[in-house]
Amino acid sequence: SLNTGISQNQISDLTVYPNPVTNRLFVPSGFQADQSKTLRITDEKGTIVQIQSSSDLRQKSIDVSSLKTGLYYLSVEGMSSVPFIKN
Repeated sequence: SLNTGISQNQISDLTVYPNPVTNRLFVPSGFQADQSKTLRITDEKGTIVQIQSSSDLRQKSIDVSSLKTGLYYLSVEGMSSVPFIKN
C-alpha cells in the first residue's frame, strides 16, 4: 500500500455549503448510518449555540435560520471544525 502521510481523519475533514449561509447549512460528509455523531455550532467566543445529533439530520442539512449574523464553527465528533458565516 502507498503511504501518503495523510491520515484518514485528514481525508474525511468536514465540509459545508453554502458559505455564507442564510437558512440551511448542508453537510455532505458521509456519516455512517449506524454512527450517531454530535454536531456542535459555536460562536466566535466558543459558546455552544446549537447541538444536534447526526442521526437527526434532515437531508444532511442543519437549520441555522435562527442564528444571528456572524462567524460560527461547526464541529463533529472525530472531525475538525469548519468555519461558516451566517448572513
